[in-house]
Amino acid sequence: MAEGWGGAGDGTGAPDVRASGEAGEPPVGAPPCADASESPAGARTSGAAPVGAAPAGSAPTTGATSGATPVDLALVELPPVASAPGPPPAWLVERQPALDVLRGWAILGLLPANLPTFALPTDVVHDTWTAAPGPGEAVAHAAWLLLIDRKCISVFALLFGVGLALQLERARARGVGLDHAARRLAALGALGLAHALLLWHGDILLPYALLGGATLLLAQLPGRWPLALAAGALAASTLWALLLACLVALFPAGALPPPESSPLAALLADPGSDAAREVAALAGADPGARFEARLALWGQMWFGLVFLFAGQLLGLMLLGAAWVRAGALDPARRAWLGRVVLVGLAVGLPLELAHTAALVRGGHGHAARLALEAVHHAGSLGLALAAAAWVLGRSPAALGRAPLGWGAAVGRVALTAYLAQTALGVAVFYGPPLGLAQMARWTRAEVWALALAAGAVQLALCALWARTGRQGPCEALIAALAGRGGLPAPAPPTPSSSAPT
Repeated sequence: MAEGWGGAGDGTGAPDVRASGEAGEPPVGAPPCADASESPAGARTSGAAPVGAAPAGSAPTTGATSGATPVDLALVELPPVASAPGPPPAWLVERQPALDVLRGWAILGLLPANLPTFALPTDVVHDTWTAAPGPGEAVAHAAWLLLIDRKCISVFALLFGVGLALQLERARARGVGLDHAARRLAALGALGLAHALLLWHGDILLPYALLGGATLLLAQLPGRWPLALAAGALAASTLWALLLACLVALFPAGALPPPESSPLAALLADPGSDAAREVAALAGADPGARFEARLALWGQMWFGLVFLFAGQLLGLMLLGAAWVRAGALDPARRAWLGRVVLVGLAVGLPLELAHTAALVRGGHGHAARLALEAVHHAGSLGLALAAAAWVLGRSPAALGRAPLGWGAAVGRVALTAYLAQTALGVAVFYGPPLGLAQMARWTRAEVWALALAAGAVQLALCALWARTGRQGPCEALIAALAGRGGLPAPAPPTPSSSAPT
């Protein structure tokens, strides 16, 4: 799963927010973020400001559904909303370049986030052990923890909630149900299941589809309920990690085996170690052994998701829905985003610096690692919200300038780009017939070099694809599986300002 998720070896995304297809009906899907590009005939939103934001607009009017079973999205029939006087606001009708830019750069961030999970055994991805320890490796590991790990998946979860909220408001404005949104989530989940079983245990698409369904229901609650639930879920996920740390610290000595502390080379020399068995299965030539190993690692990932990360992801999706109500996409109502940037940096940066320094130093037991996980929860959340708020607050002119605007082309085909990154990891690090069996043979710095090179190639290819004005292949697949019922897609933006030169 994208980025630093326990047993997943992690992404999701991070997961990835990698993050996964869209939940609404845009022309393109995004690994874990729903797009906000369709253009309804008209809609009205109302604002409940997020934590630290000035109240804006009237109280939200997204009430409970009328005459429908609340747990069946296909049966939800939302009452029509009277159109506001005059034309609908431009931010609701037009495609939002900020969402494309933010999604695109988050996707590119998944390369250095996820490729180490292909290159290294799961047990050592988040530690300093590498095939060739040295100062360069420590620097690469520290940069990964501070700048990449868990940030992209948090951004994707927030964007996924933004897209779901927009789809909800547009459905209300048209007086229709949410059956098409439900079909898109089902198609995304099916694609994620195939992705996990056939290619990579760290898939983020299926978890986002499941959590997206819960978000689509909870986002219909009136007033500030979505914001309150988001704050509660985010706080609870951090407190839960701290509680687990306290429980583990109270265990009698020897109740849990100590964490591995040997260099990777020594672990691989022991055929009975978990790391050696994982490398032998995934980089070996036996497809059956590789499938069994993938299933086992997928189970570990889901264990970590359920017990540590699901609350944070659901909270971020609900927070994205609350941001839409508070006017995050409306230039006249989003001044509070500047305060989010400042608070996010003030909280997140010190916590992430402390977490990074502690993990690079190493030598921690289970309780200390769980406590550090709680610090990482809060620190990554702060930095991710700061980054998202900063991009959403940029003007269209600033979003179109290089290098920031380059990310828009990737963001429009984010689902295809995400799955292409999986194909790269499998091809380089896993065993034949699909791969070159390079797992555990590269240093972390070398993996980062590959990620930078692959990111440059993706930028160029996505810029070329944007000139065609067509959906990405995987986005088109999701649209076909979901069937008719979506909102009309806007014309694609001109590629001149968003393509790298």
